[in-house]
Amino acid sequence: MHAPIFTIWKKVLSIRLAKRCFFFSVFFVLFFQAPSPVYAHRAGKNNSFRSPPTSLSLPSKYGKIIYRYNEQSSKILYIVGISHRDSISRQNGVKTVKTQCEVYKIGKWLNRHRGLNLLLPEGFFDTVTSISSSRPSVGSPLPDDLSLEKSLADNSRFINAEMLLMQHLHMLACQVEDQKLYDAVFDKLAKLEDAYTDPLDHLHLERQITCLQEERTATILQNIPSVIKAEFHKGAITTEKALFTIGLNHIPTILKYLKDDKLHIDNPASPGPSHNTHFADLNLKDKGFGIVIIIPHTLIQDKDVLKATNLIGLI
Repeated sequence: MHAPIFTIWKKVLSIRLAKRCFFFSVFFVLFFQAPSPVYAHRAGKNNSFRSPPTSLSLPSKYGKIIYRYNEQSSKILYIVGISHRDSISRQNGVKTVKTQCEVYKIGKWLNRHRGLNLLLPEGFFDTVTSISSSRPSVGSPLPDDLSLEKSLADNSRFINAEMLLMQHLHMLACQVEDQKLYDAVFDKLAKLEDAYTDPLDHLHLERQITCLQEERTATILQNIPSVIKAEFHKGAITTEKALFTIGLNHIPTILKYLKDDKLHIDNPASPGPSHNTHFADLNLKDKGFGIVIIIPHTLIQDKDVLKATNLIGLI
């Protein structure tokens, strides 16, 4: 018998993580965007859609497009900046449920109107040898707005928009995270809690975390084209399109990379200046991908959230 459709894997269930205080985790979700909770899933595909090469016109009640590039390409990455559950407490924040409802609706709309059937969620780790080899036999009925919000508001279990898209629309999910970098961020966050009373240690760890998060984001972006290509050539998806969901605080970094056409990452071990910065070409552009960045309606309307995530002035 197969494992349950949704399982929460090791990292966020460990005793060590569970003991970290709630205030600490909320602070760093806002300012350092801790990795989203780990989960794993099997999902299937939809073979019936071919999307037209036209510019995306997303319903404004779902979200706002803040960046467009090469939309005429047959290969498109849709990036959605999200508010996810707290990485450590796994509880919903003030904006989480409404934002997750909008993420679900964005995914559903792209599935119906752009043939999207591949999810690349932050914090997803594939524990199945070939996730495209197993599909749910029967999909759940599509929820109405009230049922959707009720499901996502349930703090007694871990559930998010991506999981519901897998369940209801048989979307496929693939891993783009680097396990070592993901673990390194958590390890530094744990040390930061211990160093809270020492200003110098605290500042040094803050810089290391910022650099590690940039490296983590850059690595994910570099991994995406090969993951999409592999699933397309296996026949798991019929269009080279994917929805990449990541914490809103990462969006300014992604915009910086896209604007510069380069990845540039400071060495987290270095206390100093940019001569220790590593540069690399951006695989997404080199491989001819179109890129669309979307911010859910609830987040784009909240100036405090945009300010806290350094998006004011960029959109």
